[in-house]
Amino acid sequence: MIIEQSIVPVAFPEGTADVEQVLIDDASQTFSLSINADHEILVEVDKNYILFFLSDDCTINFELQDPAAGEVMNSGGMMMFSYPFAKSQIIIRPESDCKLNMLAISIGKLHSLFGSDFGVDRDALNTFMGSFKMKKYFTNKPIHPEVSVIFYQMFNHPFSNVQQKLYLQGKVMEIISYFLKKEEVKSELEIQCPFVSDHLEMEKIKAARDIVVGDLQQPPSIRDLARAVGTNEYKLKIGFKSMFGTSVYAYLSEYRMQRARQLLEKKGMNIKEIAHRIGYANPSHFIAAYKKKFGITPKKHLKRTV
Repeated sequence: MIIEQSIVPVAFPEGTADVEQVLIDDASQTFSLSINADHEILVEVDKNYILFFLSDDCTINFELQDPAAGEVMNSGGMMMFSYPFAKSQIIIRPESDCKLNMLAISIGKLHSLFGSDFGVDRDALNTFMGSFKMKKYFTNKPIHPEVSVIFYQMFNHPFSNVQQKLYLQGKVMEIISYFLKKEEVKSELEIQCPFVSDHLEMEKIKAARDIVVGDLQQPPSIRDLARAVGTNEYKLKIGFKSMFGTSVYAYLSEYRMQRARQLLEKKGMNIKEIAHRIGYANPSHFIAAYKKKFGITPKKHLKRTV
């Protein structure tokens, strides 16, 4: 989907292929860019815009031409860039073939978002807004895998006209909220798990999560999982819900879909193989679950990557 606009927050070199872009409103836009490992791309960024970069499948090197500065964004990371004094030129060099997602939002638009209760985490908000004092050009942090799904949804949704605009603006808020969210857990209070009372119990819940995602083809029952980590079923169910915000099997379903999407991005595997890899004995059940989650069939997704 390509929508023209008069303002150009990010300019790509002439002839750049495999760029999708979606206009969200007159102050924000998102891009999806495929880059080969043996190529580098120089992009120009308007000084009035802030960029958020995300790639969940490779490490990317970013280098500023003027002033000299750079940053490395690891796979599964997210990075914010801002230089509100002059147009910037950024050289992008991936270490392997990958897809780079970008969100461009004007500084004015970003500031306006803080007019409500957005950014209630004052420490994260202060760190975020402190970037405008130019301590750094790049702010780099690990990010939740769900953010890559949000970008995907921005390019693949059933809405149009007014509904589309509201939907996409909501997705922008989600992306920035994830960027503000604290990732480091320093105390039990920050986890906010009232049913998980001690460090040992938390470690058991985390171990249960690792077991569940470690064997997608034959995940254990709740009873066997509780026994494996040394707790009871009640504590496992309540603790898992408190710590991860969902049930064990809902978490497993979400993880399977995320893993399937990653496998579809890579060449050499067909849909039947992917279904088996993530634990679906019946490929039709996998296809139905994937379409329900992403609004597109695995086959159509696979064609996009060819």
